[in-house]
Amino acid sequence: MQPPAERDTRLKRRWITGQIRQLVGVRAEVVVLLLAGAVDDECISIAYQVVGEGELDLLFVPGFASNLIWNWELPSYAHFLRRLSSFSRLIVVDRRGFGLPDRLSSQELPPLEILADDLGVVLDAVGSERASIFGTQDGARYCSLFAATRPERVDRLILFTLDPGGQQWEGAWGREQKEAYLTRVAEGWGTAAFSRWHIEPRAPSVADDRRTLEWYTAWQQLAAGPSTAAALFHQSPGCAIGGARAR
Repeated sequence: MQPPAERDTRLKRRWITGQIRQLVGVRAEVVVLLLAGAVDDECISIAYQVVGEGELDLLFVPGFASNLIWNWELPSYAHFLRRLSSFSRLIVVDRRGFGLPDRLSSQELPPLEILADDLGVVLDAVGSERASIFGTQDGARYCSLFAATRPERVDRLILFTLDPGGQQWEGAWGREQKEAYLTRVAEGWGTAAFSRWHIEPRAPSVADDRRTLEWYTAWQQLAAGPSTAAALFHQSPGCAIGGARAR
C-alpha cells in the first residue's frame, strides 16, 4: 500500500456533470478521482459529490450499496441528503469498486486500510483539512479506522448501524444460515424478488410501495454486481476494527 502522500501526487481528475433533479435549483457535480495503481497502467477510481456551502465539512460515507446519481432519485433519501447539506458542506463518497467508480471483481475487494486512506484522498481533493465523518453500515467501519489512525483530520465521528466485525459477529450466525444468506445474495441481488425479501424486515412500511421497490432494485444494480456483493457480505465479518492506532 502506498503512503497517502505518494498516492496524492499521482492523482488525476475526471469530471462528470449532471443535473440532480431532486435538488431544485442546485447543480451537483460528481468528481471521479483516478489514482495510479500498484502496477503500471493500473488505474483505480473513487468518486465524490459536494453539496451545500455550510462552514462545517461533513463527509458522508454510506454502505457499499450507493450510487451518487441514483441516491437522489428516492425522495426520502434526497430529503436526507438535503437536510445534511443545509448546515454543512456535504461530501458524499462512492468507494472504489462500487457505484460510479470502475468496478472491481469479487477477488479484488480492498482491505479496510485502503478504504480508510481513500477518505484522506477525498478530503485533500476538496481542500478539507479536518471534517466531521458520518459512516453508515459497513462504511462506518473504515470511517472508524480513519478516525483512529488519522485523528488530526476528524472533528467528529458519527456512526450508524455499525458492526465492528470479528469473532463475535461470526458466532452470531450458524454456518448454514450464513451460507444460505450468501447464496441468496449471489443469486438474487438486483432482482425485484430479492428487493422485496431484503427490504420487508428492514423497512416494512415501504415493502409494498412499488416506486420504492423499483428504486431499490435499480440501486443494487447500479451499486455492485451480484458476485461482488456476495463477496463483500462474506468478507465483512472478518474485517474487525479493534486495535487500530494513530499513525
